[in-house]
Amino acid sequence: MNAVVKKIEMILKSSYDTKNYVDLIREIFPKVSMVSPDKFRKEFTNFSSHIEGSVHVGNYKTPDKKNIIIMAVQLKNVGYVENSRSTQRSYAKKLIENANADAAFIAFYTECEPKWRLSFVRLDYEMKIENGRLKTTENLTPAKRYSYLVGENEPCHTAISRFERFIIDSMADPERPTLDDLENVFSVEKVTDEFFKLYCEKNWKRMKISVLKQNSIISLLHSLQRS
Repeated sequence: MNAVVKKIEMILKSSYDTKNYVDLIREIFPKVSMVSPDKFRKEFTNFSSHIEGSVHVGNYKTPDKKNIIIMAVQLKNVGYVENSRSTQRSYAKKLIENANADAAFIAFYTECEPKWRLSFVRLDYEMKIENGRLKTTENLTPAKRYSYLVGENEPCHTAISRFERFIIDSMADPERPTLDDLENVFSVEKVTDEFFKLYCEKNWKRMKISVLKQNSIISLLHSLQRS
């Protein structure tokens, strides 16, 4: 497992490279069905102002029969990796719908830019009754919450540790990974909660130590006063 973690760390701390990305996918999804990782499709739709083109790396079916498309998307200009999340999210929605999939695992990158974005976008449908009629609405995961900015000089510790846990859990349980498991890997809210709990635990210990020290000093002063 240490070798796998080091491999993931090397990939996530490097600028985007298709071969490295394919290696990352094979580690995260060992049963992935590769499609055409070497075939770049230029974009000619309304998205072409922001997107150069894409590569359909592979498909993955979860144990609970959900389909994930795995893509690499080249953005046109430097800066789009960080500043065009809305476009990335909309394009991911298009890819999911065109593939009749449930979610997408996507690397967004720009040529010659050291940082790139690893995103998970999930499309759910919610059935509800409005004015006596059954209505279907789409729920798309927020692009900001479900992505990691990776690459050279980017702090990737959280992404590395969460993918490590994801792989370990997937190996231990044949019913995993589910879409929920993958969503949890990318959930910044969950990471924040875990960090807050850890922060509180550490500072609570420090506070207790501080109180014990203060009590010891007070007891010592009382002893000296009595003597």
